[in-house]
Amino acid sequence: MAYADFSLKVCLRRLLAPVLFARTHYKASLRKVKIEPGVICADFDRIGAYSFLGRNVTIGPNLERMGMFCSVGEGCLIGPNIHATDGLTTSVAFVGGIERKMIKQALNSRPVCMGNDVWVGSHAIIMSGVTVGDGVIIGAGSVLTKDAPPYSIWVGNPARLLKYRLSEATIERIQQLDIFSSPADTLYEWFKRSQGMTIKDALDRFQSS
Repeated sequence: MAYADFSLKVCLRRLLAPVLFARTHYKASLRKVKIEPGVICADFDRIGAYSFLGRNVTIGPNLERMGMFCSVGEGCLIGPNIHATDGLTTSVAFVGGIERKMIKQALNSRPVCMGNDVWVGSHAIIMSGVTVGDGVIIGAGSVLTKDAPPYSIWVGNPARLLKYRLSEATIERIQQLDIFSSPADTLYEWFKRSQGMTIKDALDRFQSS
C-alpha cells in the first residue's frame, strides 16, 4: 500500500507540475531568484538575491543559507537525504522504529551553508554538513563531502581541491573590503559596471565608492 501511495503521489505531481512551477517561480521572483522548471526548494527565503537554480535542481530542507549571486547548474542536489549504513539493510522500506528514525534524523539534520557567488556545475552534489565559502567553484558531477574555503575550485567524486581561482592577496583584499555585506542591488550595479575591468580596478572602484 505504501508503494501504491507513493506512485499516486508521483502521478499527481506530474499532472500538477505546470501549476507547481508557476507557484514556485512566483515565490522565487520575490527573492530576485531565477529558476528553471523542475526546481524543488522548501524555502526560498534561504536563497540569496540574484541567484540562479537550473532545471531539476533539488535543495533539501537542511540548507541553512545560500548567498547572493550563486549559480547552480542543472540536476544538482544540495543536502541530499542520507541513509544510515550501520544496519542490516539501507532500504527505506525498513526505516520504522524510533531508534532508526532518530539515527536517520541526526544524519539529515546537519546544515549546508553556502556563501556568495558560488558556482555549482551541473549534476554536482553537496552533502549535508558542508560549508561552502564565497566564490567557490564546484565542478560538474562532483560530490563535495568536506568544507570548501573561499575562492577554491573542487572537482571529482569525492571532490578534491584543485586550486584557488584568485591569488591569496586578492582573496584577502576582498574579505577585508567585506564586499558581500553590501545590499544586493548595490552589488549588482557594481558587478555590472565592473565588467571588462581588471579585478584590481574593480576593487579600487568599490573601495572608493
